[in-house]
Amino acid sequence: MSPGDPDANVISTPKSGVLQRILGGTVVAGSGLIGELTRVSITDAFKANLVVTLLSGVLGWVVMPLFVIGGLILVFRATAEVGAQRRVKPVQLPESGGPWPAPVEPVADAALDGYREAAVLRELPVRDFEIGIALHVLGAMATARARLPTGSAAPEYETETATALFAELVRRGVLMAITPGRCRVAAVPVAPGAAEVRALPQWRAACYELLCRRAEHAAGWAAALDDSADSAAAQRWFRAEEPRLRAILDNSAGIPELTRVRVAVPQLATLADALDSWYARIGKGENDTGMATVMDRIVSASRRGTPAARRWVPTLRRWMRTLGRRAPTLRRWAAPPVRWTLALWRRTARRGGSGSGRFPGIGELARIRKDPAYTPPHHIRPRPLLTNLRARAGHRWALAELDSTTPQLDRIATALEAAWWRLPREDTAGEVCALLNLALVHLRQGRLAAARDRLELAETLATGGHDPAGLAHVHEVFGVLDWAAGAPRQALRCWQAALGEWRDLDDPLGIARCLQHLGSAAVLDPALGAYLLDPSGDGRADEVLRQATGWLAHARELYPSARFAQAYSDRAATALRSPSGSMRRGVRPLRRLDRWPLHPVEDGTDVSGGSASDGSTPAPA
Repeated sequence: MSPGDPDANVISTPKSGVLQRILGGTVVAGSGLIGELTRVSITDAFKANLVVTLLSGVLGWVVMPLFVIGGLILVFRATAEVGAQRRVKPVQLPESGGPWPAPVEPVADAALDGYREAAVLRELPVRDFEIGIALHVLGAMATARARLPTGSAAPEYETETATALFAELVRRGVLMAITPGRCRVAAVPVAPGAAEVRALPQWRAACYELLCRRAEHAAGWAAALDDSADSAAAQRWFRAEEPRLRAILDNSAGIPELTRVRVAVPQLATLADALDSWYARIGKGENDTGMATVMDRIVSASRRGTPAARRWVPTLRRWMRTLGRRAPTLRRWAAPPVRWTLALWRRTARRGGSGSGRFPGIGELARIRKDPAYTPPHHIRPRPLLTNLRARAGHRWALAELDSTTPQLDRIATALEAAWWRLPREDTAGEVCALLNLALVHLRQGRLAAARDRLELAETLATGGHDPAGLAHVHEVFGVLDWAAGAPRQALRCWQAALGEWRDLDDPLGIARCLQHLGSAAVLDPALGAYLLDPSGDGRADEVLRQATGWLAHARELYPSARFAQAYSDRAATALRSPSGSMRRGVRPLRRLDRWPLHPVEDGTDVSGGSASDGSTPAPA
C-alpha cells in the first residue's frame, strides 16, 4: 500500500464561493446589457411603428426594475455571506476552567420542601453551573415568577434580583461553591414532585435560559475549532465541557414535559451540532457516539401531545356522516373542502421534523445521520430546505456505501456530484467536503484528471479563510493525487504544506495522517525523504530512516488507528539493521518525535524552523 492511501482521507458529512458569485454577477450584468442593446436596436429600426415604440417603453419599465432587483439580490447575498462569517470571538466566551470534579448527587432535604426555586434547580438537565450561567438561570426564574398573576406570588418576590436569589440559595445550602467561578446543587427538596415542578413557568424559563447559554457558548467554540488562532483554546473547552453538554442532551431526551419548551429544540440542535463538530475533530464517525439517536429522541419527545386540529378530526367525520344521511346533496358540496382540510392537517402534523412544526429539518437531519438509507419526505417546506436535506442524505449514503465491502464507485460519484449541486451557496464547508470526497472516489476509479479538477475547485472555495480545515485537507489529498500520478517530490511538498496547516489548527488527526504520509514515503525512498531534512536533499539514508521512525511513532501516538504507521516503522527498523542483524551504532529507531519534517521550500528558500515550537524538535504531546 502506498503512503498516499485515499481511504484514510474520507471526511464526514457537513455552490457558493467567489468564483460562482462572480460568474453569476457577470451573467446578470451581461444579460441586462444585451437586453437593453437589443431593445434600443429594435426601437431605432422601427421608429415610425407606434406599436413597437409602445412595447419598447413598456418592456423598458418592466425589465429595468427586474434588473435592479437582481442587482440588489446579488449585493444582499454578498453582504449576508460576510455577515455569516462573523461570529462571537472566543475571547468573549468564557475560557474553560479545566475538568469539572466528579458529579455528586444532591442531598434530599425535607426541610426544603415547598421551596420551588430549589425544586426547579433539581429538575434542570445539569446540577453544576458556572456562576455566570447560574445567575442568568436564576434571573430568568425570578422574572417568570414576577410575571405570575397578581396574588400568586409574594410581594417581596416582585423585585428580587438574581444575585439576591443566588445569595438566598447559598445561605439555605441549596447551592455550594466547588471551585472559583463554579457551583453545584448540594441539597434539594423532596416535594413538590417532578411533574408539578415541570408545569411551573419558572422551570420553563430556567430550562430555556440554560439551553440558550450553553448553545451560544458551544456554537462559538465549535466555530473556533477551525480558527488557527483559537483552535487550542476551543479544544481545551470541549475536553472539559463535553461530558456536561452530553449530559444536557441525554437528560433532555428523557423529559416528557419537553413539549412545554418546544422553542428550546433549536438550542438542543445547536448543542448537538457543536458536539458533532468536536467528535469529528477527534475522529468519530457520523453516529459513533449515538448523538443522532439522542437528537431523534428529543424531537420525538417534543412531538408528544395531540394537536388541536387532530382532535377535531373524529368530530368532523361524525358531522359528515350525519350530513350524508340528512342532506346528501349538501354533503356532496361539502365533501371536497373537508377532504382538503383533512389532508392539510395530516401534512401539517408530519411536516418539519421537529415536534412543533416551527423548526423544520431538525428531525430529518438527525435521521439522516442515524440511518444512511433515510430519504427526506417530499412534503417538507420551504423548498430550499428540502434540497439541502436531500443533498446531505445523498452525501451520507455515499459515505456509507464507500465503506461497504463492494462499493459501487460510479453510483457513489453520481450521488456526491448531485449532493454538491444541491448544497446551498452559503455552505462553503459542505461544498468543500463533498468535492474532497468526490475527488477521492475519482482517485479510486483511476480518473486522475477528474480528481484534480474537483480538488482545484475545492481549493478555490476554501481559500481566503472560508474553510481553513478544508484547505488543509485539500492540500493533503493533492499529495495523494501527485503520488498516484508519479510525482513524489510534488506529493512531499503538498504533505509538508498540509502538515503546517494542520499544526496551525492543532488538529491531531490531520497531523498524524501527514506524518504517516511523509514517514512512509521516506521509508520507501530515503533519497526522496532526504528533502524532508535538508533542502538540498543531501541527508544520509540512515538518518532519514531514523527520523521517519520518529514521525511514524508520533503518528501512532496521536492516532492509534493509523493503519500503516506500524508496518512502515518495522520496515525502517529492518533497514537500519546491519547484515549481522544487530542495530548499527547511533542509528536506533526512535520511539518519539525527534524533529519535525521541514516546511516546503519556496523560491529556493528554506522556511523551516529550528526549535521545539517552530519545527526541529518535538512539541510536548
